[in-house]
Amino acid sequence: MKKLVIALIIIFSFLIAVVKNDIKLNPESQSRDSRDLLGDINQDGTVNLSDVLQIVGMIMGLIEPTEYMLWAADVNFDNTHDIFDVTGIVEIILSDDSDTGTENYYISFNGDGSYVDLDMPEYSTPWTIECDINKNGVTPFSHLVTHSDGGSGIRLEQWYNNNQVGITDYGTMDYFFDYELPAGIWKHLAVINNGQQMKLYINGNFEGNIDASVDCPTDLIGLDNELGAINSKLDNLRFWNTALSPTIIETFQDSLSLNNHPNLNNLFGHFQFNDPEGVIMNSVDPSQNAINHGGTFEQIFNRDVGVLSLDSPQSGQNNYGSNENIDVTIANFGTSAIIEEFNVSYSLNGGEPVSVNIENTGWGIPANSTVEFSFPNVDLSFSGVHHFQIYTSLENDEYPGNDTLDVYIYQNNNTVGNITAFETSANSDTVTINNNLT
Repeated sequence: MKKLVIALIIIFSFLIAVVKNDIKLNPESQSRDSRDLLGDINQDGTVNLSDVLQIVGMIMGLIEPTEYMLWAADVNFDNTHDIFDVTGIVEIILSDDSDTGTENYYISFNGDGSYVDLDMPEYSTPWTIECDINKNGVTPFSHLVTHSDGGSGIRLEQWYNNNQVGITDYGTMDYFFDYELPAGIWKHLAVINNGQQMKLYINGNFEGNIDASVDCPTDLIGLDNELGAINSKLDNLRFWNTALSPTIIETFQDSLSLNNHPNLNNLFGHFQFNDPEGVIMNSVDPSQNAINHGGTFEQIFNRDVGVLSLDSPQSGQNNYGSNENIDVTIANFGTSAIIEEFNVSYSLNGGEPVSVNIENTGWGIPANSTVEFSFPNVDLSFSGVHHFQIYTSLENDEYPGNDTLDVYIYQNNNTVGNITAFETSANSDTVTINNNLT
């Protein structure tokens, strides 16, 4: 039935498209700051029949497209919108199993020496490795993927306390890209090696290059040692035996299906981590099942907003004042944009909650993005320890585990008052402050 409906839409779209002018794109206007999904014109996190209707409306002139819609609808990469883009979106729908109700997972490592033995053959150059990565926190150094020599490869944090993404040629040099991954939010990471130079791209944006080359690290995810172990969440790990172009990386970084990828024949390793029973299969070669040593599987949710951090005040300050900023960052951890309003609240030391309303305009809060905002200033001068409970209230949030952030901040120096008396005895000393506090 679904295919019949799609076929009818294609026929209808073709009749419309042949009598309409193509919508022309301005290639220079297609930069994007968030991780978007090609074909997902209405930005609901999936490519479905609604997106087909959207592009038909655009072609007919019934819908005025936004810049994002113009980009997402051009699945044919020809800077126009026509029947070929309609059929391209339909092909994505038919090849994509994301609407079957199948749960998606990622693999998580907690920095204790857990790793995955990939069981892949070695490969020299050129190569591209890309993945979705979410760093749990800062460590002295950590491996993403490691060569069979036990040291070469891509490091999420270069040796030692450098904290920047780097490449190691074991026994020769520790290189770094001058880019530090943030903790707590997903990023798409890609390293391209053309045989002479290696380049780093984050969410499709160029972040640095290294004038050197190493063989493709295909032996381990992480490192089988607590020092240098991976302390991150990982998903959609891909190995290519070619240097992918930046445009292709940006276009397909979040695609659930690679059937339309122009370099599909160069893909020799693809690990999606979608089996919670622990089987890590290379979808390119199912005979190369990786061996998991301690990584855990966690589910990916569609609607998932949570608190990422309390940015201000920070612990360790001296003498908090009576008019302190309360700055908070929340994140859309889910796979679909949040377009409705919701509240974020906090309570201080168990007191009455203070709330702000997050008003969404335009595209809302895109998937895997953050929002920074401030509560009204507050008096923190009365104590040296402050307990904040910050929480989100999004209707139908699918994962409550990150909705609340419970944090204490501690003042280094806290002026209580002036000492007005001091008495000693055999068993105790008594200090009087401001004539009445003992």
